[in-house]
Amino acid sequence: MPTIAVPPRAHALEREVVAPAGRAPRGLGTLWLQARVAVRRRSLTCRLAEGADPAASPALALRARQLTGERSRRWLGRSLRRAVWVASHPAPGRPAVGLIRRGAVLDAERAIDLLVKRLRSPVPVTAEGVAMVERMLSDGAWSPMYRAAGPGTLRWMVMVATAALEPSAV
Repeated sequence: MPTIAVPPRAHALEREVVAPAGRAPRGLGTLWLQARVAVRRRSLTCRLAEGADPAASPALALRARQLTGERSRRWLGRSLRRAVWVASHPAPGRPAVGLIRRGAVLDAERAIDLLVKRLRSPVPVTAEGVAMVERMLSDGAWSPMYRAAGPGTLRWMVMVATAALEPSAV
């Protein structure tokens, strides 16, 4: 189900939550970082999806590890499969408010299947690609999975996200 999210690039306007003197309270460094990442989860995901370097900050690095972990990859794969199932099996008599755009999901079904297979593979993935997938699933104000967009937009976005999962060979 879509959620209300901040518009793209809102992270630039967001204030950094910093402990006094720019440091975490003594002995609470990891807990402080986890709390910061939890509070800024959406903006960090958006920044990673836009290509931010995970090594740029400890918060981005932690969010990247969370996204690329097996648990997150399984959850995203299940969510994508569920979206295809819901699009293929509409519930009669239910209002379409807040639901996925069935036509867009059905049009992108083959690309979504390839994306799910890649997420489920044991081969490492990039944080940028996984962040793109999470944003596509959770940002109802932005994602063509939930909002009207041109024909093939969701399919194209799924293919871009699948390609972005591949680590560069540089």
